[in-house]
Amino acid sequence: MDNRTIVIMLNLTLLITAVFTVMATTKKEDPGHRDWRISSICAFTGFLLLSLQSYVSIFISIIISNYLILMSSFFQILSASEIEYGKKRISLYYALISSCAYMTGFLYFTYGQFNTPARIIIISVMLAANFTYGALLLTEHKSSPVSRLRTRNKSLFALFAVSAVFYTARVLFTYRESMGLTSLYQKNLTTSFSFIYHMTYQISFTLGMFWASLHGKTVKLTMEKEKLRNLFSFLNSTAPYLDLKELYPKIKEILKDTMHIDAGGIFLSDGTGSNYTMVYTLHDTTESQPLSFKAGTGVTGKAIEINDIVETDINNYPESALSEQFKKHGVKHIAAVPIRASGNILGAITIIYTSHEKTSFMDKEFFTYLGEQMGIVMQNALLHHQVKSNANTDPLTGLLNRRRMIEIMVEEEKIYKRYTDSFCIAIADLDFFKSVNDTYGHDCGDRLLMSVSEIFRKCSRDTDYISRWGGEEFLFLFTRTDLAGAVEILTRIKNGVKSAECKCTENNFKSTVSFGVTQYIKDEKIEKTITRADRALYSAKENGRDSIVSL
Repeated sequence: MDNRTIVIMLNLTLLITAVFTVMATTKKEDPGHRDWRISSICAFTGFLLLSLQSYVSIFISIIISNYLILMSSFFQILSASEIEYGKKRISLYYALISSCAYMTGFLYFTYGQFNTPARIIIISVMLAANFTYGALLLTEHKSSPVSRLRTRNKSLFALFAVSAVFYTARVLFTYRESMGLTSLYQKNLTTSFSFIYHMTYQISFTLGMFWASLHGKTVKLTMEKEKLRNLFSFLNSTAPYLDLKELYPKIKEILKDTMHIDAGGIFLSDGTGSNYTMVYTLHDTTESQPLSFKAGTGVTGKAIEINDIVETDINNYPESALSEQFKKHGVKHIAAVPIRASGNILGAITIIYTSHEKTSFMDKEFFTYLGEQMGIVMQNALLHHQVKSNANTDPLTGLLNRRRMIEIMVEEEKIYKRYTDSFCIAIADLDFFKSVNDTYGHDCGDRLLMSVSEIFRKCSRDTDYISRWGGEEFLFLFTRTDLAGAVEILTRIKNGVKSAECKCTENNFKSTVSFGVTQYIKDEKIEKTITRADRALYSAKENGRDSIVSL
C-alpha cells in the first residue's frame, strides 16, 4: 500500500470523525465542545490540503495545511483540559508563540531553502511539545472534592503521552532518513507509519473525548444533585428552629458538614442599614474577625454593598492589617454571602477556609440560593423573636411585662425547691410621679419612665429580671442572692436614679424612687412573697420616700 492510498483513508477517517464531532457537540454551554469541533475541522482541512499538493499552491498545501494540523493538536489539548477541569487551562499566548515559531521555520524551509525533512522535523517537534504539555495538564494534582469527582481521563492522558513519544521518535527517524526525502507520497516507512498513526490517534481521541464528555455530564449531574441535597438538608434541618439561640448552632453544624467550612461568622444589621454586627461565630478560633463593620468595608461589607457574593484569596484581601491577622490563623480563602429575604439584605455570612482548596461547591449560583434560604429561615426566626419579645415586654420601657414576670417567678420558685437557691423580690415606685405628669405633661412622664428603666438595667446584674409591674411601679427579681445582696443592688439603683437628670423639652428635673424588698421563704406561695414586698414598699413611702425597706 502506497502513501497516496493511506492519505485517502486518513482523509475519510478525519471526515467521519469531524462529522461525528459536530453532531455530538451541539450544546454550546458544554465545556470543551466548541474547541473539540474546531480541532476536528482543523485536522480534516489540514490533511485534505496536504493531499492536494499537485492542485493548490505551495503556501496552501504546505504552510497552511501543516499549520492547521498543528492548531488541531492545540485545540485538542484545550478541549480535553476544558472537559477535565471545567475551564480553559492553556494560555492563548502559548498558541501565539507556537504560531510564530512555526511560521518562521516553515517560511524559511519552503521559500528560503526548500527542505521537506526540515519541515517534518519542525512540525514533529512542535506536536511533541503540545502533546507533552497536554499529558502534564492531565496529571495535575487535584485534592479538592470537586476534582476528586472528575477523575482524570486516563485514556486521553495515555494518548497524549504516547503521541509525545511518537513525534519525538519521528524527529529522530526523519533526521536519519532525511537524505533523498522530497515528497509525502514518496514511499517511506516513517512517513507511511505517521499517516497510519494519525488515523489511529484521531479515532482514539474522538472516542476518548466522547467518554470524557459523558463523564463530565455525569459529574455535573452529581454536583447538581449534591447541591440540591445540601439545600434540602439545610431547609429541613433549620426550618423547625424559630429560636435564634437554637438556629445559629444548627446553621454552623450544617455548613461544616455540607460545605466543609473551617470558620466564619454570621453578621446582621443593627437596624440602621449601614452597620453590621457579628451575632454568631462559626468557629472558636476566629477572634481575628471583626465584631462589626460598615457596608462596603472588607469582603463581607463589600458583599452587602453590591448585594452579591464576594470571594478572595487571603493574599488579595482588601485590608492588609486584617489580612495579616487572618494569616496567623492559617486562613487561605474567604467568601461572603449576602443573607436576603423579601428583597431586603438582613446581613451576610462570612465563610473561611484554612486549606488551599475551596469547598467543592464554591460557586455563585449555589451560594446565592444558600443565602436566600438562610435569609428565609433567619427572617422567620427574627420575626418569631420580635413577636415573642413584644408579647413579653412593655412597649414603652422595653422591660418585661407583668405576665412574663409572673411566669419567671413561678420558674424561679421551682428552681428554689430543687436547688434551694435563695432569691429576692423587690417592688419600686417612682416618687411623686403624678405631679410630674401634672406639671410637665404625660410625654415627660413617659420619658422619665424610660430613663429610670435604663438606669435599672445598667445597675442590675445580668441574672436579674426587671418588669414594669403597672403604671410607675416596677418589680425586681434578684436570683441567687439573699436579702443583704438585694439591698446592696437596690442601693446602687436608688443612687443612680437620684443623681440622674431627666431631660424634658426645656425642663430638666430629678426624681427619686422608693423600694420594698423581701426574700422568698421556703414553701410559701409566690403571691405571698409579692404581698410582703408590697407592704415593705408602702412602709418606704410612709417613711418619707427615696428609701429602701426590707421585710
